[in-house]
Amino acid sequence: MTTDMTGSPHIAALGDAWASSSVNCVPFRHQAVLPVEGGWIASFYDDAGAVVLCRIDADFRVVARCVTPSPVLPHDAHACISLECGPAGDIHAVFGAHASTAWHMRLAPDLAGHLQPPRALQHDHAQRLTYPMLLRRSEPPALALLYRDGGPWRGEIRVSRWNAERDAFVPDERPLLSGIAGTLGAGPYLNRPVKLPDGRTALFVVWRLAPDLTSAGDVANVGIDLVFVDAELTTVTSADGVELRAPVTPFHGARIWPVPPGRNLINQATAALGPDGRPMALTYWNDAAGIPQYHLVWQADSAWQAQAVSAFRTRFALAGRGTLPLPHSRPEMLARADGTVLCFFRSLEYGNRLMLSVHRPPYGPSSAEPRVLVNEDLGQYEPVIDEQSFRRDGSVLLYVQACRQGQGDGEQALSSAPARLFRWPANLVDAW
Repeated sequence: MTTDMTGSPHIAALGDAWASSSVNCVPFRHQAVLPVEGGWIASFYDDAGAVVLCRIDADFRVVARCVTPSPVLPHDAHACISLECGPAGDIHAVFGAHASTAWHMRLAPDLAGHLQPPRALQHDHAQRLTYPMLLRRSEPPALALLYRDGGPWRGEIRVSRWNAERDAFVPDERPLLSGIAGTLGAGPYLNRPVKLPDGRTALFVVWRLAPDLTSAGDVANVGIDLVFVDAELTTVTSADGVELRAPVTPFHGARIWPVPPGRNLINQATAALGPDGRPMALTYWNDAAGIPQYHLVWQADSAWQAQAVSAFRTRFALAGRGTLPLPHSRPEMLARADGTVLCFFRSLEYGNRLMLSVHRPPYGPSSAEPRVLVNEDLGQYEPVIDEQSFRRDGSVLLYVQACRQGQGDGEQALSSAPARLFRWPANLVDAW
């Protein structure tokens, strides 16, 4: 039995969205919803596969809409759209890549027109790009593109920097992390980056081992590492302040929690800023009974801890290549100042509805049943959240749509679903 005790959110209808894959609904989009002066900008692929940006005002009304034909149809769920504001206030979008060439465009802040139509990123390290994450620095103003270069078993995490004079992203010569520096290859995967109050960025890292190294199959993920990158995105350190020579590899990374191969550790999940200014992660791997559970990973004093915060009953295995249709979504999280963690998820065990579970220190499975946030069957949806708005005013804002997802990333029959933004104001969130 689930209960709806969340109050009525504000809802903005954005239009019909692509639902043939989960490309609009993957949590590694950074960002899908961008807070801007006077409101937000949301992005998604529409039912024809075009890139849509909508501007939503403070009253939660859609006041502008820009539709751009995409050079690629988004059957591949990795080809997501990521947004950020540039140093000049323009809106940057990077999209359309899975170990392939990414596309980049710039728009006016009011979405009245393109400052640069979509064009392929041309530099040497953008030909096998996946997981674009745009990161903005305020002082001095700067914009960087964080991404994986290479495949799932031999890849690197690299940085390219926006250069307005050259009208291009210019790659750093040296990667931040590398799974190809040794004779045995590995692929790095990042949780959502966490911006710290001192300007550093915390990156939780999972490494995927090549299939011939274990009997765990194609998805042999191990970890979890944590590294910190300075404000310039050049110097890498451990949680203890030990400088790590870049590129950081699986051999000299900063392991904070060991999860061995064969435990169904998901490659990417989420992270947030904890109440003490330390980053926390939320991901999933098998419990002692072999059932995948959400696990919260956090630092208490000098020791790292991990605790299951779900009680799922469904057994499944991460098996196969490409995007997988799974019974549970990857979780999303937000953390309050008192340490309370809000966990957002979709699960077949709850009718594929969008759910909320609340976890207070000391963490563990909540004694209360999860609450229903959106009482609809959302198919293979994974929560897409605006973490900046929560930090700014305590509200919770989620992009929501139903979607399908086949085994892998091949072409699927076309389908569509309404795209919406849901926003719960701080007074409702405080009551959760």
